[in-house]
Amino acid sequence: MKNGFLISIAILILSSCGVGRQNEDVVVEGKFTMKIPLNMSIASDLNDDAALQYQNLFNELYVIVIDEDITEFETLIEENDLKEDYGFDLDGYFNLVINGCVMELENVKESDVIDIRINGLSAKQIGIEGEIEGIDIYYCYTAIKGKNTYYQIVSWTILEKKAQHEKLLRKMALSFNEI
Repeated sequence: MKNGFLISIAILILSSCGVGRQNEDVVVEGKFTMKIPLNMSIASDLNDDAALQYQNLFNELYVIVIDEDITEFETLIEENDLKEDYGFDLDGYFNLVINGCVMELENVKESDVIDIRINGLSAKQIGIEGEIEGIDIYYCYTAIKGKNTYYQIVSWTILEKKAQHEKLLRKMALSFNEI
């Protein structure tokens, strides 16, 4: 009896720590799929605009995906006379969203932006460290240009867990696939 209890506790601890990180393919509204670690659970309060929200509170690990119609983005740029500052392409979208994100942070440090392809789609990715409400955070931000949609994948953890989670944050973004 005692051994069974100890084994159960050990399994619970190992699964919450992500040992042997297995993933599930999450399909969102028939628009896209993404691999999410099984130790993350669905969330509903991370971002009101997110089509996908997952978290692991124990490990301070979070991910959201926001999808935005390309035509609506272009209209927003046009109506707010921002074409010279941002443009109508992935670079413009990426820069607009990153500028908005950075404005919310203090003590910001940004990595170099990398241009990548994710399942055949053009994308940009950056790591951002900053402080929000007294908490040091590390964000992995990825913008992807789909057929008719821009996607933002924002994954984050507390800065002290960056080394532990950075590969996983990037790996989740790289698993994105537009349907």
